[in-house]
Amino acid sequence: MPIKMLLEIADMDRDGIPEIAINITMKTRPK
Repeated sequence: MPIKMLLEIADMDRDGIPEIAINITMKTRPK
């Protein structure tokens, strides 16, 4: 679900993961 994906991205941002990792996650995960 999109909401779950946004929450996961928020958690990544908290951990300090670079934006590149977020972009890869968005590409590998279905919308």
